[in-house]
Amino acid sequence: MLIYGAGGHAKVVLDYLQTLKIDLAGVFDDDLSKHFFYQYAIRAYDADFLPEVPLLITVGDNFLRRQISQKIKHSLGKLIHPSAIVSPQSRLAVGTVVFAGVIVQSEAQIGKNVILNTTALVEHDCQVADYVHIAPRATLCGAAQVGEGTLIGAGAVVLPQVKVGKWSKIGAGAIVNQDIPDYAIAVGNPAKIIQIQNF
Repeated sequence: MLIYGAGGHAKVVLDYLQTLKIDLAGVFDDDLSKHFFYQYAIRAYDADFLPEVPLLITVGDNFLRRQISQKIKHSLGKLIHPSAIVSPQSRLAVGTVVFAGVIVQSEAQIGKNVILNTTALVEHDCQVADYVHIAPRATLCGAAQVGEGTLIGAGAVVLPQVKVGKWSKIGAGAIVNQDIPDYAIAVGNPAKIIQIQNF
């Protein structure tokens, strides 16, 4: 496996690769001043470097993950920690990383380049679009929907059938009991919109 990104998210992914006995074949990053990621030399992205090896974008920022995905030529891999429980009736698209203790229930649909962080819960029939980050201990209840690029903060809960729009941010510990529009920042219990972001 190749990775693109040499920050904190990459450190956890490397741990998972080692647990699964998957060799790390190379590390790309845009910041070449770091030189090394552990013992691995950091290189600028090169589409001709091991083009047959799949790649994971190991960047926590949703917007940057999308930017990187638009320029790479490698095929995307997928990584699921062995302690995660993923229903065989769910669908996980390429580029997705499923952290330790995550549960993905039946008929959940997970898009490309999604991060399902430690012990997150995605219940049955949820729809999670591309480039989403579901933070540690967050819960998506049955048939919840999360739009592209959205961050669901640590410990937040999205109640059944609630829709969260694209490129929104839900604060840590928030309880989302009604639909949230695109580009919104919402916090609290119940979650209230405090800002609409300009994109």
